Amino acid sequence: MKAICILLNVEPIVKKNTKGVYKPSYWKAAIGPDVLGNTRLPEILVTYDKSRLTTEMMTQVEDILSEADYTYENAHKAF
Repeated sequence: MKAICILLNVEPIVKKNTKGVYKPSYWKAAIGPDVLGNTRLPEILVTYDKSRLTTEMMTQVEDILSEADYTYENAHKAF
């Protein structure tokens, strides 16, 4: 969901974790009206305009995809 938020320019929501530390939450942002709450999300993703991608966005997405715990199996379990 972090990558989707980045691609759709949806900023994370800052929330306090159990240790009292404020951290950005892309999941919290994703469950809002701009991503998962948007009934047009499938259409938006299918018709996504690649020309909107910036180098920064691509770097952030590449960083997500290269994380050690990002595997097909883990992504599949999330559903």
